[in-house]
Amino acid sequence: MEEREPRPLREEAVLLPCPALSGVEVLRASYRTQSFAWHSHEAFAFGVIERGGLAFRFRGIREVAGCGQVSLALPGESHTGHGADREGWGYRMFYVPPELLVSVARETAPARRGLPPLLAGVLQDRELARRIGALHRRVEARDASPLELPERLGATL
Repeated sequence: MEEREPRPLREEAVLLPCPALSGVEVLRASYRTQSFAWHSHEAFAFGVIERGGLAFRFRGIREVAGCGQVSLALPGESHTGHGADREGWGYRMFYVPPELLVSVARETAPARRGLPPLLAGVLQDRELARRIGALHRRVEARDASPLELPERLGATL
């Protein structure tokens, strides 16, 4: 049997429709050479790295979110993004309107005002990473009830 070279991963970014999560953008992407210059998002961005590693500059330091880790960015926080090595990275991301994050934070801590503080751009939390990935796959499969997805998103936030 002839040995084959592994097929190169292609650059791909898919925005998944999810009417049950009004205002939330859901992205699945795989990048090898993509490099994001300094930018920020209007939304709270969080997701799980499923392949490779995402390197980025955030608050003056270089961060690396590796496979199985959670990547975070608050609205308006400038950051960059590129593969941690030549293999690139694949991830599943959610972009949540700040008002939703504030609302969930207020339910958890009624005295809280505004966005909760974000102390790091990378979290090593296997359970949270699993929950994010599972919720994302439910969105992608399009087989969840309209009530299930908002409830699971709230629990994840």
